[in-house]
Amino acid sequence: MAGNDRLRSGLHRFAQTRAVHGECGGYMALGAGLVDAQGQRHQMLGLLGLETSFAKRKMNLGYRLAELSAPMPGFEVGTRLRGHEFHYARILSQPDAPLAEVRDAN
Repeated sequence: MAGNDRLRSGLHRFAQTRAVHGECGGYMALGAGLVDAQGQRHQMLGLLGLETSFAKRKMNLGYRLAELSAPMPGFEVGTRLRGHEFHYARILSQPDAPLAEVRDAN
């Protein structure tokens, strides 16, 4: 993705008028950058400000409860969503406003 200017510019145009959803690796691809297992940073699509990394793997596993801090298509602020988290990558930085407050759903 670092060298695919056509994909990046097309997705930015698309996002001006439509919602874009990224899950797992797709969410990471929507960020500004990704640090690989060797510690090298790669430019991603840049729709989100986050930087993610595989350099120091950390397993996150379990059920989560999220309360929306901002609206998203089909859901209002304050909506509670439950889901399962399973991933090895981690977020290094996230300068954007959070979409939701997330906590363990124990």
